[in-house]
Amino acid sequence: MTRIVDPQELPRYRDRLAIVGSSTFRVPNGVQLAERTIRALLAAARPDLIISGRCPGGGVDDLAERIAAELVIPFLPRPAVVNRWPGPGGFKERNARIAADCTRLLRIVCAYSRTYGSGWTRDRAAERLPSACIRSYRVDENGIHLEPVDLSASRR
Repeated sequence: MTRIVDPQELPRYRDRLAIVGSSTFRVPNGVQLAERTIRALLAAARPDLIISGRCPGGGVDDLAERIAAELVIPFLPRPAVVNRWPGPGGFKERNARIAADCTRLLRIVCAYSRTYGSGWTRDRAAERLPSACIRSYRVDENGIHLEPVDLSASRR
């Protein structure tokens, strides 16, 4: 069972990992590759809290919540209130909150994704976090690849 954290409890958690990415993967084994990557990162450095967007489409957000429950890691869902990018309650506001709340960020995205929401979230987190705290992976038909994160543009 997932231990859902109240947003007001956020300061109690020192190591807060945001897990963001694609809601669908258009490549064979994409979800399995994403799950393996999340599990490997959590095995190497278990956070005090996992934060994710709780996207209704599932994908990485669903994996984050499911794995948090399985490993008994507290979880802070940050769902959008409305199904649009701009405006109050939209995905942009939700993603900005995720970027502001985390102390580390893991992004796993399908190479054929049509949107850039998780990239935008990564870029916002990169404006305030050291590069060692950001990991971004791209999944394609050849596997999963660590993406170099050029933070220089984000910090201007």
